[in-house]
Amino acid sequence: MAFKTLNQYNAEKNKGFFTLQNDGDYADVIFMYRGIEDVMIADVHYIKSAEYSGYVHCCGDGCPACEKGIRVQNKIFIPLYNISDNEIQYFDRTTFFEPQLMSDVFNKYPDPSACVFRIIRHGEARSRETRYEIRAVSRNTVATYDEILQKLNTSMPKDYEQILREYPAFKLSEMLMNVNDTPHTSNLGEYVATPRVAVPTAPSQPIDASMPPVTTVIDAPVSSVTDSASEDAVGDSSEELDGDVLF
Repeated sequence: MAFKTLNQYNAEKNKGFFTLQNDGDYADVIFMYRGIEDVMIADVHYIKSAEYSGYVHCCGDGCPACEKGIRVQNKIFIPLYNISDNEIQYFDRTTFFEPQLMSDVFNKYPDPSACVFRIIRHGEARSRETRYEIRAVSRNTVATYDEILQKLNTSMPKDYEQILREYPAFKLSEMLMNVNDTPHTSNLGEYVATPRVAVPTAPSQPIDASMPPVTTVIDAPVSSVTDSASEDAVGDSSEELDGDVLF
């Protein structure tokens, strides 16, 4: 396998997603929303398989990913037309981001696609304190919602398929069948204290039958219990794409 430049690696890893890597980075975008009714929320899993690694819809009752203990996440994938990159990218956020989406976007601009917004990152790479500033900078004279879709030969919500797949339960089960199970604490029993056990030591000299045996008290081994993340990091998470874990 050939080496890749850091930019090539990040471009492939983040393909389809909107990312700002460093503190102070920003991008001018057009929200691919014509109204609040266009906002899509999904229950998803992040899976890794030989066939596909990425987000998939949760199948609900009887979901193979749920049965394997892969964490279900509530996500808002915000579609943005990145003007400089000339492509639709998805801002991967949890539903905790919804209040900011409402206050910074919809409460001020009911049709966000009519404006150009600037999104600015505040926070170093992988910082838990990272936040994003969203502000309108101008009217949209770049391209209308329909013109963007026509230019990129796509449609909504079909375009979501580039970052979020939907599989029937039987297919998802096949994809996960040969994936090594990740240990989960839910598979472990409760801790039970183990009494100490007296174990005879090996004699270093001939045994005097008139003397009682010498014993040493040792602790029986106890398994170490650790938490294991289900799929993230995606992300990115979380195999997260830029290491942010807040929203």
